[in-house]
Amino acid sequence: MMKRRGSALFFLAIALAAPGASRADFLTIPNPDAAYLASTTKLEVTGDQFSTLTSLSDGALTVQFSTAMEILDVPDGWTTWSSPPQSESDTPRVLWTQGPSQVTLNFSSGLSTFGFEAQPDAFGAFGITATFYSGADEVGSITRDVDGNSGALLFAGTVTAGTGPISRVVVSTAAGGFAIAQLRYAIGGTAVPEPSAVLLMATGLIGAGLVRLRRRVRLA
Repeated sequence: MMKRRGSALFFLAIALAAPGASRADFLTIPNPDAAYLASTTKLEVTGDQFSTLTSLSDGALTVQFSTAMEILDVPDGWTTWSSPPQSESDTPRVLWTQGPSQVTLNFSSGLSTFGFEAQPDAFGAFGITATFYSGADEVGSITRDVDGNSGALLFAGTVTAGTGPISRVVVSTAAGGFAIAQLRYAIGGTAVPEPSAVLLMATGLIGAGLVRLRRRVRLA
């Protein structure tokens, strides 16, 4: 067989213990506790296992992925995850990159909070980085060492008042492919145009994009 394998006070308090925060106006959330779950909306992964998708939507928010993601269920399609308090559940639906080591998540609305759980393809500990942007500006970054064997961790952050809303997140790792799960968000602010859109608007006012493809399944 082959096996692959809230409130402002709340966010301020957890920032003191949170890993990887790069700015004072970007607060990281280390674990999916009750306050985080209550203050965010979960974007459900719908579709058949082993099918692929390039976006997720619940009517209020659409997340567009830069690479097609494969839907897998734990433990049938993706063997291991992690358990509370590190994750919401040890049997989530995950989205696998199918090999690429980086994916960009673009949001249809500006967000005040965004989070997801992640785990690499390979067994062992590998660094995963999530970089949060508001338009062209980086507003925060989270890097955590994640064990590919039952070690999924949360990558979540919130921007404070006066900081532009989160418009996209770039997720990358040196481990090769990886899976993400439990995408959660809170809408806030107005979406910031990407650099190309800003340039187009300015012009108008002035002048007239390791591992080969393999499924995480048990093969008899």
